[in-house]
Amino acid sequence: MTRRNNKDEGKLKSEFTEKIMLWTRSLVKMLSSAAILVGILNVGGMLAETIAIRPQPNYNKVLSGRSGGNVATNDCGFIANSPNHVITLAADIDSMEIKVEVEGGEPTLLIDGPDGRFCTRAINGEADITGYWPAGDYKINIGNSDISSQYSYTLSIRQ
Repeated sequence: MTRRNNKDEGKLKSEFTEKIMLWTRSLVKMLSSAAILVGILNVGGMLAETIAIRPQPNYNKVLSGRSGGNVATNDCGFIANSPNHVITLAADIDSMEIKVEVEGGEPTLLIDGPDGRFCTRAINGEADITGYWPAGDYKINIGNSDISSQYSYTLSIRQ
């Protein structure tokens, strides 16, 4: 059996501490790179919060944000790189309305969900989609007809 002296133990502790510090620096670099990558992938919009909705009489939710973006669609104007909002329906909803209102612009309302992709353009600053909504995830984009415009909007979800 060999005995270690205090000098050897001190050296081992120092080497161990140095390895931990190197590992920590590497981890911090990886996390920083991941955060930068998320920012790059999300240019033009913040990551949308997912809103869970279940069938509920008199449900009313009001959200807000800025319309538009730099991604051209074929049928729904210009939208952000990521959805403005995401909703998850836990069950089918027989009747629900999603409506966007903008002052000073003509927004588009693009909804991509389990039963397809739907776009409606505003009339007098309002656009809405009403009807039956099957359970699932829905990405909601509030766009504009031209790339240079952005407007504050109010989005209402009602059952």
